[in-house]
Amino acid sequence: MNVVLRPLLVADLAAVQALGGTALSDGLITQKAFVGYMALMEAEVVGYIAGFSVAGAGEIIDVAVAESWRRQGIGRALVGRFCAEYGQVATHLEVAADNVAARRLYAALGFYENGRRAHYYGDASALRMIRRGLDT
Repeated sequence: MNVVLRPLLVADLAAVQALGGTALSDGLITQKAFVGYMALMEAEVVGYIAGFSVAGAGEIIDVAVAESWRRQGIGRALVGRFCAEYGQVATHLEVAADNVAARRLYAALGFYENGRRAHYYGDASALRMIRRGLDT
């Protein structure tokens, strides 16, 4: 697999929304602390990750991989790159408690649970997870 990761731009919003991303807007992407990547296989957009980075601490706010491209290492590549670039101190995220596949991925990448938010996704709770960076 030869996935290419490139910076996420305002011009990518339509592609992000086609992948199910609803958390992003042009106002969010243009904020100074915003960071993100698009994942491409040849010319096809197959995933993205978005978040914020301040003083070596990253926060992932959204990550998605096209259904037909899941379980091929794209999510791992996106999260790994985000952590390496923006999580020198730590990387934070929230994930639906019932999203077993995502929780397994995050755990395999060194994240652990450090809190819970009841009813964060409607009736579903969210787990707060953290991964300590190389600088800690």
